[in-house]
Amino acid sequence: MPEVFGWQHLTYLAIYVIVGAAAIVLIKKFCKSERSLFWAIKITALILLALIIWNRIGLYMVYEDAIYLIPNTFCGITSFTFAVCALAFKRDNCTLHCMAYCGFLGGLLTMIYPDFIGQSDTIFYHLTMSGLLHHTFALFLSILMFATKWITPSLKKWKYLPIGLSFMMTYGIFILTFFDKLGTGYDAMYITEPVLEGTIFTWYFVGFLFLLLHIIFLLCYTYIPKYINKRKTKSA
Repeated sequence: MPEVFGWQHLTYLAIYVIVGAAAIVLIKKFCKSERSLFWAIKITALILLALIIWNRIGLYMVYEDAIYLIPNTFCGITSFTFAVCALAFKRDNCTLHCMAYCGFLGGLLTMIYPDFIGQSDTIFYHLTMSGLLHHTFALFLSILMFATKWITPSLKKWKYLPIGLSFMMTYGIFILTFFDKLGTGYDAMYITEPVLEGTIFTWYFVGFLFLLLHIIFLLCYTYIPKYINKRKTKSA
């Protein structure tokens, strides 16, 4: 049975890192025009959309409950919304300044610790594989956007992440109340259970850390280059 940091998980990670890094290098090398980069982003987003739809249909087939057709987790709604926004909007759109960071965080954490990897005796089980792929494609799309400057981090646009997260949590509360799932063991957006069972990683604690790291990153991205350039000017 696959385990976190078992040979199947590590093999998947190795293949993903090699193929993903090569893909980004090739896209940056050959997609020089705006049109070619546009299609690289849109095709990647379309694949991500197909993967999250595959995952939700698979969950519905297993649990035979129509609610599973609706993304109910942070990563599920991130993959779906990120793909749709990437397909619908132009570069540097405000929604992408939320979803790209969510895709990076959710994809990276799940790539490192996929807690669902042991649900079958093989990593090729459809729920396991579709789950791994939609998480890692969300991570790939976010890195691709930053690497090609489809999105340029901006301190002025810091507010779009907390606004987007607020909408996502409201969506989770809507699912729990509208479908009358409170107290049934069903969870949405980790509102009723921690991200990792038995830990302090509740939605509000993780959210606080996420926003704090986001601000620190934007401050470093904005002011460190200015400081370096200022030092170079003085030394010259």
